[in-house]
Amino acid sequence: MMRPTSLAADPPGEGAAALRTLTAPVLVGVGEHDMPDFFEGGEGLARDLDAGETVVIPAAGHLAPLEQPAAFCTLLRDFVRRLPKQERTGAAKGADLR
Repeated sequence: MMRPTSLAADPPGEGAAALRTLTAPVLVGVGEHDMPDFFEGGEGLARDLDAGETVVIPAAGHLAPLEQPAAFCTLLRDFVRRLPKQERTGAAKGADLR
């Protein structure tokens, strides 16, 4: 369910249409205890993207990276590791993905 204020920020739906053109893998993280609008919005976003994937970050709300930094970093690192090598070529030189 989208709030009226969310729709007002993107009245013609151009943002959603632009997101659907993405071809790169996308990881959408949602906090287990986030508000329903955001939780459902994250799941819907990943569903709308061809290469979208949703992960639920346990024991986190809306600020999951701040609330559960270790879990967030693990999910992000694992996602990047699963990418084909050519998808990772834009990474900063010397980035440690261990």
